[in-house]
Amino acid sequence: MIGYSDEGIVTLSMASGRYEQLTAFGQWPVWLPDSRHLLFVSAGSGFHAVDSVTREVREVFTVRRDVLGPPRLTRDGSQIVYSRRTTEADIWILTLDDEF
Repeated sequence: MIGYSDEGIVTLSMASGRYEQLTAFGQWPVWLPDSRHLLFVSAGSGFHAVDSVTREVREVFTVRRDVLGPPRLTRDGSQIVYSRRTTEADIWILTLDDEF
């Protein structure tokens, strides 16, 4: 999708100092409370979760036209807070008087 830097999810091991690429797509990752899974946004239109051990990616939630913002989790991981932007418009018609 144009306009999104969806370059992938990478972790850094503090013990080894090595980077590990978990996915080739995604942005704005947050750790789930189990410290094994990451929740992230892909192309601004869906939440995915990746298992940091198996690297299995699972789709959690997607939208069609909206743009999802970065997810934030409650402390226990039971709820996600995020922004959801929708571009909508109304069409207004104005009839002008002859004097105008």
